[in-house]
Amino acid sequence: MAGRMVTIDGNTAASQVAYAFSEVAAIYPITPSSVMGELADAWAAR
Repeated sequence: MAGRMVTIDGNTAASQVAYAFSEVAAIYPITPSSVMGELADAWAAR
């Protein structure tokens, strides 16, 4: 296997896919999906 495997929750998995395949991410900050916006913002800052 080329990459490493990690255990993550569904919101993190969805945000990784959305970030990897999108030019723009518009996420409405509502619980429990608010982690998606925080992660996308952190990845964009890198």
